Amino acid sequence: MPARSVLPFTAPPRVDVLEPSGSGGFDATGTISGSTGQSRTGGRWLPAAAHRALSSEPLLRNGHLLSVSSLVTSVFGAGYWALAARFFSPATLGRNYSAIAAMMLLSGIGQLNLTNVLVRFVPAAGRRTRTLVLRAYLAAIATTVLLATGFVLLLPEISPGLVFLHSPVLGVSFVLATAGYGLFTMQDGVLTGLRRPDWVVLENAIFAAVKIGAVVVFALAAASSGVLLSWALALIVAIVVTNTFLFTRAIPRHESPVTALDRSRRTAPQAPGSRGSAPTLGYIVCDYIGSLFWFAATTLPPLIVLNRSGPAQAAYFSLAWVIAYVLFLFSANMGSSLVVESAADPARLARNCRCVLSHTGVLLAGCTLVLSVTAPEILGVFGADYAANGTGLLRLLLISALPNLVVATAVSVCRAQRRMRAVIGILSILCCLTLGLILLLVPIMGIAGAGAAWLIAETTVATGLLCRRTLWITAGATTTATGTERMPMTARARAAGWRLARLLARPADRRLGRRLSRAAQPGCRADIQWGSRRLSDILIVRATGDLDLVIKHPSSAQGRQTLLRQCDNLRILAADERLGDWRMLLPRVVSCDLHGPLSLVAEECRPGVSASMLIRRNPGAARQIADAALAAISELHRATGVIETVGAGQLGRWVDAPLADLRRELGLCQTGWGAAALETLRGRLHDGFVGQRILVGWTHGDFAPGNVIVSEDGRHVTGIVDWATAQPDGPAPADEQLFRLALQRETQGQELGAVVVQALRGEIRIDPESRLATATDGVTGVGEDALLLLAWLRHVTDNINQAARYQSSWTWLARNVVAVLREVGEA
Repeated sequence: MPARSVLPFTAPPRVDVLEPSGSGGFDATGTISGSTGQSRTGGRWLPAAAHRALSSEPLLRNGHLLSVSSLVTSVFGAGYWALAARFFSPATLGRNYSAIAAMMLLSGIGQLNLTNVLVRFVPAAGRRTRTLVLRAYLAAIATTVLLATGFVLLLPEISPGLVFLHSPVLGVSFVLATAGYGLFTMQDGVLTGLRRPDWVVLENAIFAAVKIGAVVVFALAAASSGVLLSWALALIVAIVVTNTFLFTRAIPRHESPVTALDRSRRTAPQAPGSRGSAPTLGYIVCDYIGSLFWFAATTLPPLIVLNRSGPAQAAYFSLAWVIAYVLFLFSANMGSSLVVESAADPARLARNCRCVLSHTGVLLAGCTLVLSVTAPEILGVFGADYAANGTGLLRLLLISALPNLVVATAVSVCRAQRRMRAVIGILSILCCLTLGLILLLVPIMGIAGAGAAWLIAETTVATGLLCRRTLWITAGATTTATGTERMPMTARARAAGWRLARLLARPADRRLGRRLSRAAQPGCRADIQWGSRRLSDILIVRATGDLDLVIKHPSSAQGRQTLLRQCDNLRILAADERLGDWRMLLPRVVSCDLHGPLSLVAEECRPGVSASMLIRRNPGAARQIADAALAAISELHRATGVIETVGAGQLGRWVDAPLADLRRELGLCQTGWGAAALETLRGRLHDGFVGQRILVGWTHGDFAPGNVIVSEDGRHVTGIVDWATAQPDGPAPADEQLFRLALQRETQGQELGAVVVQALRGEIRIDPESRLATATDGVTGVGEDALLLLAWLRHVTDNINQAARYQSSWTWLARNVVAVLREVGEA
């Protein structure tokens, strides 16, 4: 079918990638702590990408459903045009398609771009939804009928190639079909705004199926305008079915005062610059002008080719454009979802923008490659002439869909921000470049010139937008709801380099693991179960022989210092008589050789299973595991600790030194908002702790589920591992608070930084059900926020100090450091 400009560049994935906790991010049972590569939904484990796209992320889910609708339409459309190509000659088909292109252009003009208005404002319309939709329908129908009637009457002068429409029957059918197509497009906007993209899929399937049946009937009846008439009939059926559902079920449900959307709208803070949920005249007019440029760019090329090269060439161009425009629609659909979700939650706009660009870019690149390779075969379905004349054109159009993603996303971001002058500017430049180049290149290159024109225009505009990102993403929109910043291009390149290097190093890691196993335990049977250098500077393997060992090998000076501290801390704790039988929870160091030719530390595995793994297997056991773990660490705190009044000395060690580490290691903390946020954080921590009495003693420093070994039933702690960050004079409540934060991360599938931000905002409480008496009961007057921030500060600074790759991982920094600093700085 012709490329349906459903929602050009309009509105209609939290990326839960858990990073390793602590140094190295592994526990002694061979489990990667906090970095599963999977996400849990409803008790079932799905790959993270599928989970983001299909379950937890409305932005991607709705965008994908809209894209499925476009795909369904395209598949049916391929069958439709294949049938039409068999029944009608290329000249007849070219005239009919040009008539449909004119119909789409007129309906796009006549609907006053109210489709985009509906997408933008229906999500927040509440009880005014029915009135908003009906007024939009009436305005669009009236305007479209007037435009289509004038077009038919002036056909001989406007477009001689379509003069066959200048007859009573076909003229009336054309006018009605144009008005119907306007409604058909607008109802998609309503469904998208109501978050019912599933009905968009169903509606398009009905439309396509009826259209295929109708074209066969009209072809057998020898109607030369059977293509146009089949469209008119299919539009009537789709409009009746869809609007029956809209006005009897979907809209009444959306207007209900108890909907979740109304609740969120009443409680959500108003975004800066937001002016309520009603469309203004200025917004409608500016958006309409922008849409005119887009419709002109997408619907005038077939008419230009028809008048410059004849109906046969117009047919070849039209079918290539139909296929390529599927990829354009994918970008438009994801942009539509972006606007819908950002209308409900404006603070997530920048994050949604990056999510759309990264996610859709990968999919578009793969589709472009596959379709470009198979272009001759695809066009061959319609006939050998189509493959011979349209293959080069199709490939150029497919490639142009890649820069179009940037253009489409930029326009969607501007629309969500109501920056309509930017929308007009972007689309007007794209339209003028495209049409001007088509007029210039088609006489020289034939219909391939139209494809070259699209590619040059899209690439030029996209390059300009990428170079001037501040023109469409304002400074106030550079953070997400949790404060996550955009990763710079250089940081993304470094991250990609680390991933590639890790992939290439995997075979070498396995060989090294076997060598380490033999060195630690000669004659043992090496059973390497896992290993990674993802963010840590330590390779960790497990080997089975006479002893079950965890072997750690440093790959940098920082990694070596980390293992040295761990061995020293374990030696001191093992010799501390105050701990008594509690020392059985410590891993026994079998070998510590960090100065030989093959540096390693070998620890005897503690029996049991990682608490992190058990929680993932059985989320219902989280409370029982938490109580057991907190009870175990409290024994250490009570045995070695004393109640002290917090003074300048403790704050210098616990607060000022870690803040100095952040400022030294991270450039974003040295100037600007980062430096200001650190100073605000320092003030909050000093105010929260100075003069308060808390328990001070040996602390683990990275007490998280991944570092706790428990029995299979989760009732007993059998080991606590990774003691590199332990301190003999640390704040005991920080250990317990960090465990609660990490437990929330495990059970909710969130980043630690996101958990801290939500807790600071009061959106969640950390472990509110715990009634266990712990060392925290010795705290007097310290607020929960101060404990949260201290636990977070120790965690992130310990990670940065232990592994250089944390400093270069913008993914980890943005989600765990920048997010919290933004929240603290803006509080």
